[in-house]
Amino acid sequence: MVKILFLFFFFFFAILFEASLFSIPFALPFLLLFFVLHKKPSVFAMAFIIGLILDILHIRPLGMTSLFYLLLLLIVLLYDRKFEVISFPFLIGATAVSVIIYSILFSTPFLFGQIFFLSGMTAGGFFIYQKFFKKQVQSSSYRHV
Repeated sequence: MVKILFLFFFFFFAILFEASLFSIPFALPFLLLFFVLHKKPSVFAMAFIIGLILDILHIRPLGMTSLFYLLLLLIVLLYDRKFEVISFPFLIGATAVSVIIYSILFSTPFLFGQIFFLSGMTAGGFFIYQKFFKKQVQSSSYRHV
């Protein structure tokens, strides 16, 4: 229950900041991080709903952001079998590439600042999650054979 409230809190403020104060895609690193750590199908529904809310608040064609988020999560799901996705390098690289594509598609300013800031947010979120929920984050390099 605490995780769900924690997650709702972050997504609510990410949508609020992205829609009203900044043009930085705050929901993107949270969706990516949550999907990589949990790999639940409900994240796709969450990405779709968050994208629709952001499209409505940004007055964009309905479904553009949702489609981007869903495709991003699908690509990460496809790479899950080939690479170690629960790692700092993958999360930072995936965040950087997704921010670049997001900035091109939705023409948001301050590209390099967004890349560094959101990659740092993703790395910080992963670090915090590892500290508080250590037993649940296990990559293949930590498993004992």
